[in-house]
Amino acid sequence: MEPEHDRFHNYFGSAGLKRVREARKERGNQRIRTIFMVLMVATLGFILFKMVT
Repeated sequence: MEPEHDRFHNYFGSAGLKRVREARKERGNQRIRTIFMVLMVATLGFILFKMVT
């Protein structure tokens, strides 16, 4: 049986950092996707506005 602090050390030392990096990359991808969608909606809205007026 490992002491409590060793278990946490092993968890944060190996797999923890990899998960943090993957989560950060995923958050970046999500941000890019959101910005892209907002720009597309704004562009389509502008085109529709110009067609109506």
